[in-house]
Amino acid sequence: MRNGRHHLARNTASKAAVVVACLAVTAGVAGLPSASVADPAETTEQAREQVEASHHLAEQALERYLAISDQLDANRAQVTAIEADVTKQQRAFDVLRGQMGATIASQLTDNPMGPTAQLIASDDPDAFLDGLSALQAYNTNQSDRLATFGEQSKQLEVRKAQLKAKTDAITTARTKLAREKDTLDRRAKEADAVLASLTAAERAAVDAAETAADGATETVPAGTSVDASGKAKKAIDFALSQLGDPYSYGATGPDSWDCSGLTGGAWRAAGVSLPRSSSAQAGAGSPVSTADMQPGDLVFYYSPVSHVGIYLGGGRLVHAPRTGKNVEIVSVSSMPINSVRRVG
Repeated sequence: MRNGRHHLARNTASKAAVVVACLAVTAGVAGLPSASVADPAETTEQAREQVEASHHLAEQALERYLAISDQLDANRAQVTAIEADVTKQQRAFDVLRGQMGATIASQLTDNPMGPTAQLIASDDPDAFLDGLSALQAYNTNQSDRLATFGEQSKQLEVRKAQLKAKTDAITTARTKLAREKDTLDRRAKEADAVLASLTAAERAAVDAAETAADGATETVPAGTSVDASGKAKKAIDFALSQLGDPYSYGATGPDSWDCSGLTGGAWRAAGVSLPRSSSAQAGAGSPVSTADMQPGDLVFYYSPVSHVGIYLGGGRLVHAPRTGKNVEIVSVSSMPINSVRRVG
């Protein structure tokens, strides 16, 4: 973590400026100074910031989309469980209701006057006493059955209300999901438009500037060794084997990735299941300080969290960066760190 701590303050300030620039980015780079009057280095830096800012907006929209998608899946699973429970309770309720109905019908048929009237009409004292005990036991039994019937009826109504609430939540989530999908598509198009507006030379200059700022590389530097073992080693090996694969919004492999798709895929290869979005992954495992980071730890960026990568050690990180770029290794402090989690 030596390199990470040394560069953290400088790079965090730089990336914070990018987030502020998000407020001014819509599409294109019309705000850039003319190359004939501007310092080329300044123009390249402004273009780089606009590219990163537009991508950051798209990545935030992707996070919201994935979070709602996860909520929708969870609600669907709960609805399936509640529906099965309601069906089971309904059957038990119908059986009990049928038994109660049969008992009442039998009483009306066999004893039109009712057991109490028959008992009062009896002339035999012994039969009267025996009948009185039987009547008390009968009434107790009937009271218990009625109480059971009432309780099951209440439970059934509660589960039906829960089912309706979850069904309504699914309807609401679907509406939000569609809205966030539209936002994601719009932001992704804006990010693509910023890149498309650059000439080949300008784009090459932006890529070179990013590499210079972040120390980015799509290959494992010669002599690099990762001090990891067990599941962390498996996750790192998987992530490094994806170097050079293109970034794509919402992609989970095998040939393209978004940031959380890569981390999820890497740890899945190690036998560990992670949530889909980076914000949800930020709740997995246990918290770790930046001073105690170890290879395999998940490093989360921005506030709220909207990006994640896997720490390699030595101040380096492997991640899926943004549209127009490929899975790469960068400085762990190339973006403002939000938190670190240890999983596996």
